[in-house]
Amino acid sequence: MPEACQYKIGAITIALIPNTAQGEYANLRRFPDFAAAGPAEVSLEVRCDQIPDVPLEKLAFDSQLGWRLYRSQDRPVIWVRSPDQDPYLVGVFASDYHSGEIYTNPSQSDPGQYLFPLSYPMGELYMTSLLGTGYGVMQHACGVIYQGSGLLFIGVGGAGKTTTARLWESQKGARVLNDDRIIVRKKGSQFYIYGTPWHGEGGMALPEEAPLKRIFVLKQARSNQVMPISPVRAATDLLVRSISPFWSKEGMSFTLKFLAELCQQVPCAELGFVPDPSAVDFVCNLK
Repeated sequence: MPEACQYKIGAITIALIPNTAQGEYANLRRFPDFAAAGPAEVSLEVRCDQIPDVPLEKLAFDSQLGWRLYRSQDRPVIWVRSPDQDPYLVGVFASDYHSGEIYTNPSQSDPGQYLFPLSYPMGELYMTSLLGTGYGVMQHACGVIYQGSGLLFIGVGGAGKTTTARLWESQKGARVLNDDRIIVRKKGSQFYIYGTPWHGEGGMALPEEAPLKRIFVLKQARSNQVMPISPVRAATDLLVRSISPFWSKEGMSFTLKFLAELCQQVPCAELGFVPDPSAVDFVCNLK
């Protein structure tokens, strides 16, 4: 049955409180690995029933990919639709995203099941919006913990993030946080990377964190090579490969400042790599 549950993602504990004890969630994927106890920083009510009519006053962003973001009485509304259901998930949130309601329809094939409210894309869109209020940034990246430090390998689709993740999986002492979506936050004076439940095709997702030591921009090449890049170039590369709250002026202002500071503090380089274990050895031997 849909019970009250909590998940810790990017060191933020989110409580989901359903309005019914009937039925169960479907499509949880890797979320059970991120279950957490203790006080929640965010509390979201989950409405497990037919989605009501929600007043949509202003279209703020249209992805053209199955979801839109509206404004309704100064509250952001995430509207997720498919060819069969328009919508099938709706999130209505406070302006700071620390509270709100997510409406999820019963399954068309099994009325006793409800789509998990933080499944893709709702969960990723919600987290991106929350991070943009001052928490951090989500990157299209493979994140690795090796010898206690975090390594971030960023890339667009096809750049080799999942390939890199699979190569590091076999490296003794290494742990892959995620093969496509990594959260970056600042804790004190140190930047950290965090695994998320929204993985790529490699299916890798760990609820762990590590201080960030280096950032690599992936580029497939005929030989393993590294070329340092300027903080300005690195910030631009990270922005292009980030999952940013483009629908929020304030969120984008924070994101730009965050990335600029990140690239000033953490060494960044372009990594040309051969897709075999030699690439891992090459990075491990860098000074």
